[in-house]
Amino acid sequence: MAAAAYAKDLLYRIPPTKIEAEKRILDIISGVREGVDKLLHTQRVKEQETILNWLSPVNYTPLQMDYIRKRQPGTGNWFLESAEYQAWLKTDKQTLFCPGIPGAGKTIITAIVIDDLHKGFQNNLSVGITYLYCDFRRRHEQTIEDLLLNLVKQFARQHTFVPIEIQQLYEKCKKENRQPSFDEISQLLHSVSKLYSKAIIVIGALDECQSDLCRTRLLTEVFKLQDKTSANVFLTARLIPGILEILKESVSLEIRAQDEDVQRYIKDQITRLPSFVLNNYELQDKIKTTISKAVDGMFLLAPLHMEALAREPTTGYIEIALHSLPEGLEAVYKRAMIRIESLGKSTQELAKTILSWIVHAKRTLSISELQHAVAVKPGESELNSKFIPSIETIGTICAGLITIDIPGNTVRLVHYTTQEYFERTHEMWFPNSKSNIKTICITYLSFSAFESGYCSTDAEFQERLRSNPFYNYAACNWGHFARETSICGQETIKFLKCDAKVEASSQALMKTRLVPGDSKGSYYFPKGMRGLHLTAYFGIEEAAKALLDSYHPNGHDSFGRTPLSYAAENGNESVARLLLATGRVSINYKDRDEETPLSRSLKNGHEAMVKLLLAQNGIDPNPKRLSGTDFYGQDRTPLSFAAESGNTAAVKKLLATKGVDINIKARTSYGDHGRTPLSYAAGEGHEEVVKLLLAMDNIDPDLGTSRRYKTTNRTPLSFAAQSGHTSVVKLLLGCSAVDPDSRAGGERTHSRTPLSYAAENGHEAIVRLLLATGKIDVNIEAGGEYNTGRTALSYAAEKGHEAVVALLLATKNINSKCRGSPCSHSGRTGRTALSYAACEGHAEVMRLLLTIDGIDVNSKDFTGRTALSLAAENGHEPVVRLLLRVDGVDVNSRNNHGETALSLAVKNGHKAVVRLLRRVDGVDLSSKDNGGQAFLSLAIEELMSRW
Repeated sequence: MAAAAYAKDLLYRIPPTKIEAEKRILDIISGVREGVDKLLHTQRVKEQETILNWLSPVNYTPLQMDYIRKRQPGTGNWFLESAEYQAWLKTDKQTLFCPGIPGAGKTIITAIVIDDLHKGFQNNLSVGITYLYCDFRRRHEQTIEDLLLNLVKQFARQHTFVPIEIQQLYEKCKKENRQPSFDEISQLLHSVSKLYSKAIIVIGALDECQSDLCRTRLLTEVFKLQDKTSANVFLTARLIPGILEILKESVSLEIRAQDEDVQRYIKDQITRLPSFVLNNYELQDKIKTTISKAVDGMFLLAPLHMEALAREPTTGYIEIALHSLPEGLEAVYKRAMIRIESLGKSTQELAKTILSWIVHAKRTLSISELQHAVAVKPGESELNSKFIPSIETIGTICAGLITIDIPGNTVRLVHYTTQEYFERTHEMWFPNSKSNIKTICITYLSFSAFESGYCSTDAEFQERLRSNPFYNYAACNWGHFARETSICGQETIKFLKCDAKVEASSQALMKTRLVPGDSKGSYYFPKGMRGLHLTAYFGIEEAAKALLDSYHPNGHDSFGRTPLSYAAENGNESVARLLLATGRVSINYKDRDEETPLSRSLKNGHEAMVKLLLAQNGIDPNPKRLSGTDFYGQDRTPLSFAAESGNTAAVKKLLATKGVDINIKARTSYGDHGRTPLSYAAGEGHEEVVKLLLAMDNIDPDLGTSRRYKTTNRTPLSFAAQSGHTSVVKLLLGCSAVDPDSRAGGERTHSRTPLSYAAENGHEAIVRLLLATGKIDVNIEAGGEYNTGRTALSYAAEKGHEAVVALLLATKNINSKCRGSPCSHSGRTGRTALSYAACEGHAEVMRLLLTIDGIDVNSKDFTGRTALSLAAENGHEPVVRLLLRVDGVDVNSRNNHGETALSLAVKNGHKAVVRLLRRVDGVDLSSKDNGGQAFLSLAIEELMSRW
């Protein structure tokens, strides 16, 4: 207050005329600055949005909004008020698992929980809230990597700006033309979650996850995060034994439709019933009572029963319907289809067509895609807009079996169980539907509008997609339906022989953004694709046979891709056999990326295809990349790819192939340069592959990476230790030729050991294994540009791995005082383990380190900062409190710029730390930095900047 008053007094002493003149100048400058700031802000927002979309293009917000929009006020209050939910909400590190029968209302409860969390913590920026809706219809975009990246995206979006770790990984992956690895994603998730004092993860419909393995890995990663943070986890799923077993120790609360929620819903929906019901209160009560009883815990039945009643013409018919309500979903769905079949012929056909498109959709359809799809007439050369149904028509003729999400622009079945029902019965209700869908797709792709071929500009292509909403879906999926039906048809062959239309559809099928994540950026795609390429891509054997007389089987597009290359990449064995049987294909032909059919099939895990190709005469099992156009780099062989992906069967086949090189080193980027197949397998934790490779007579289990980009000699053990693969570390340590204390060389990362990497990443079990060998020097100091003088202890302390720090401190002869040497590339060198822990705010690690006899609490790094000044500068109040209790701590220690802990706290606006330090006896409030600026003037400057 005194500083503010003094500043105001200074302003009053300036002459008014001078103020007025300067004000005009300042107004002009301010206007220019505002314009520049807006431009910079717009550019920054665009760049950050590009990065976030690169992480994950999926946005669950519209879905959440749609669920909440449909919620009746008060629905789910029983859950929010439950003791289990309230305890979960108020306690850290808690998991609440909510199982339920199909249709019980798990999804709406999930949405209600998410809404409650957002409302409850809307003013608390230290709480990060993320959520996933697993969906059987979106399995292609819900791999384990997709799901984890979406969590990262949500944590990042809630932050003020995209964290530097994400920006760095984006730039690295863009440069190397790749997606993040699983380990990189996992590390990123841990990093961004720590931006919040409390992280919350909500996962709805866990049972709809892509696969059992995906589900298990997702839970493993989420619980690993919970173990290292204060994260809370909320899960819903059907009563599936595998899920129940995994979550048996978690607090659980079963979700069942409550009578009050059902009656609340019915009361709202009664207005949709015929007018004669609205004035008949006795009938209304009967409807509420009867349907509530029939629901029996399955909320989904309520809207389906109400939909059925809406079709009844009189009170008597409604009463008859109420007396004969079908029991169970199967009977309800069947009765809904019978109602559809009672409609007029055209309406009935349209309703069934709509349902067949949704049931067989390869991904969720947009509203306009569905509208165009059902309006196409086979054999026509253009779309007749008179047949496009309105959204209202689509919603009313399908007997309540679909839901239209306007905010999300999607049409979907009302429930997962609806999909399951039609998967069993679709041939009864809409026979030959897949064949019909294929025909419609081909008809659309054959429209005369596409005779001009591919679009030469992005603007032209975007206009094509805008004007023809169904085009992208048809181009990307017609082949899947053609393969599944095994019916080709003359219309398909005619389309495939029209090069211009094939190239046009290939543009939509193969388009890739030049800048990953940039939703408005330019595309690139292979030109010169022909019908044979497409049949190989989709695996349509009958069509491929019909085209072999018209196209050369080894013809390549502008990317150098042959039909065999596409067949191999996608695992289409029957087409590959057909192509190989011609005797006119080159099995070792390298495309633009210097990939062969064998390497592409291996990278995608197609074991049968690998076996087929390796059986061919003249196959090269070691095709090397001679140039590194992407992150796979040079000299990566099929064995290298198979080992990295954990394809055990392929590795076995390759190891049995004559001439395969098991110790070949890849020439690729940064720390990966010179990695062997064993190194890749060890780094990814593929235990069975590691066993296979170690069993080979000529394997070198300790072969390190080669020197490039100033890094060398990282061994398989080093990569396994870094990634936390305990079983692989055990295998490698069992080899006498493996050095457990191997030191990486190079100018950047000199002398980093497996222990160093394991300690940095908090892998306690691996640290124990390494220390147990008795061959480890725990005080090895890392060298190089970025790591000078760093020990395993300093890495563990910096990352806050309390258990690892305790392990290392218990080791004989540990040197806790070891610190880095001067380095022009890093202001963080010269620090002790204590300094690193203080800088990052790890109070528990600090407590461990402060128990060491002789610990120097006032040790300075090479910028003159002590542990106290680092903690104060970064606003770590608990650490500052801890250090102030230590005898001998110097509160007035100055760094190389003359700044004290107090002045650094003021400078960075850490009010709580300032209050703490100002109360300390002996703190110097009048000390000046090297520029002669005193604490008081700093305070005034800070206050003035906030006026």
